[in-house]
Amino acid sequence: MAAPASDKAASAPNVLFCTLSIFNEIGGIQQFNQRIIDAARASFGHEIGNLVVLSLADSSPMPGQRETVMIGCGGHRARYVVEFINCLIKYHPALILFGHINLALLGIVARIVAPRAACALFVHGIEVWNDRRYRSRRWYEPWLIKHFIACVISVSGFTAEVMKWQFHLRRTRFEILPNAVDLDDGAASARPPPRAAEHPPTLISVTRLADRYKGIEKVINAVVRLRPRLPTIEYHIVGDGPMKAELMAQARALGLADAVHFHGEVTAEGLAALYRSADIFVLPSQKEGFGIVFLEAWKYGLPVICGGVDASPEVVLDGNSGIVIDPNDVTGLADAIERLVREPARRARLAENGLARLRRNYTHPIFVRTFRAILAKLLAGNRSAPAE
Repeated sequence: MAAPASDKAASAPNVLFCTLSIFNEIGGIQQFNQRIIDAARASFGHEIGNLVVLSLADSSPMPGQRETVMIGCGGHRARYVVEFINCLIKYHPALILFGHINLALLGIVARIVAPRAACALFVHGIEVWNDRRYRSRRWYEPWLIKHFIACVISVSGFTAEVMKWQFHLRRTRFEILPNAVDLDDGAASARPPPRAAEHPPTLISVTRLADRYKGIEKVINAVVRLRPRLPTIEYHIVGDGPMKAELMAQARALGLADAVHFHGEVTAEGLAALYRSADIFVLPSQKEGFGIVFLEAWKYGLPVICGGVDASPEVVLDGNSGIVIDPNDVTGLADAIERLVREPARRARLAENGLARLRRNYTHPIFVRTFRAILAKLLAGNRSAPAE
């Protein structure tokens, strides 16, 4: 149940946030959804009155506070639709935020039940790139977004640009709300002192082991190429998923069982310790809609090596806050790793620049300010109807 609203909050418009999941899974979209809820809470009594959160996968009760109503449907789609309609009738939201394109069809229901409400859609990456290997655009979605979604809120300019072409939308239909991390100023400073020369060079990747496009197998291939020149190199992989067994078999077949370490899912404290023990973060992905792990690496004082064919170069500036490589070029990846291993001063400079970039652009207070500006624009009526 929501806490009693103040008179000021009661006079402010309500917002309905519809998601697939928030707390029941670990992932970038779930973290983003949690951050949206936190950012919206900063607007209570100002831009918004009540925040109503409706999750498909989560079960009630979910943690809520102040003027927040949290409703979980336990994976039941029919119940989700019923609860959505109930929320429209009970709370009369002025703004409806859809957390995934799979929920955008509910915009039609909203137009019928709450015709004065504006609808906005959050997009993250491959779900709106029309890549048939992951998710094809539904035939009706360009029409649906044109007529029922007032604004598309993208985590990156890259994803906005790809979706613009794939869904035949104007760029003016988009707002950009980059991902963020909670910056603990002690994270980077808590790194160990400079390593002795004999310390093994240590790489780390943090990702879900479910998609080949992340490029983990290419890093393993790069490590085997580097072993003759860097015999003590170690590679730590954090994350779990269906590809883990295949990747472990690859490492064993290449004679890297002692050099490639699979940690699976770890606690927050364990992850922090692994970041602090590493020298270089590497993820030569080809399908990053943003790349929040790059921010996490900078938070712990690591330079980043990333791929150059997705949104990664929008976050990681090549030669300034990291090294951007062709994700299909294993030789180039190995060369980039070796250069950073042998040039500690360059590693330190890239990491320092990355942390500075994080502080300028990707902290939670910046996220909140950007979100509130978008929210104010939507609630002011600037986006009350889709542009022609």
